[in-house]
Amino acid sequence: MEEDEAEKGKEKEEEEEEVEDGYTLDNDPSGAQSSRPRKSNGRNHEKWQRYKEIFSLYYAENGDLKIPRSYEHQGVKIGAILANIRLQGCFVKDNPQRKQWLLERGVILTYDSGLCLSDTTSVEKWQRYKEIFSLYYSENGDLNMPHSYEYQGVKIGRVLSDIRCYGNYVRDNAPRKLWLLDKGVSFTYDSVNSVSEEKWQRYKEIFSLYYAENGDLNMPERYEYQGVKIGNILSCIRHKGYFVRDNAPRKLWLLEKGVSFTYDS
Repeated sequence: MEEDEAEKGKEKEEEEEEVEDGYTLDNDPSGAQSSRPRKSNGRNHEKWQRYKEIFSLYYAENGDLKIPRSYEHQGVKIGAILANIRLQGCFVKDNPQRKQWLLERGVILTYDSGLCLSDTTSVEKWQRYKEIFSLYYSENGDLNMPHSYEYQGVKIGRVLSDIRCYGNYVRDNAPRKLWLLDKGVSFTYDSVNSVSEEKWQRYKEIFSLYYAENGDLNMPERYEYQGVKIGNILSCIRHKGYFVRDNAPRKLWLLEKGVSFTYDS
């Protein structure tokens, strides 16, 4: 009986130790880990090697480590484990080699960045949007996506419009803004013409649809599209210079599609 009790006590101690290795001792600033360095570090190392092996398999198959939080591999909740590594620094906080290994595979670590939860969510959202932008760019050669464009349920056209017009995700983040600028995205959130730009983008989208169907922009003045009196708008652009008078790229875009102007004649 005493032997059974001793065995159970030993098993309980090992289970508690395993939890500590994964989530408590790794992040304990008090230095409690030093009280049992050999056993704790050894178990920690074994776990990391197992997780690293799974990460490597996932990376080989997918080309990244964007593992869903709910993802499991042979009973190991590896998605949740990676989330804890990213957000809490488990296994990497005091191990630059492990941290570097993950960084080289595109993992973003936020535990030491001072980001609050909302900032972390913003980082994750941006990574998802950037991934979709990259796919669109690789297929189309630009990011001139329609405002109504969606990808796998994400209203990415609207997201990009808000980024351009309101500075979402880029206002205080120069690298993100530069990434989009390199792909031809223009921004209006820091100019007084943001409302005008947003309207122009909507009108340009309709012009493009009409041009694709008809081969020209010779639309009747009474022509409407989804409630937008686009024929009348084009007439005002041609005769009064709305949206193009001080914007050469817009004017050139219309000229290339055969539109003539009389406001400056």
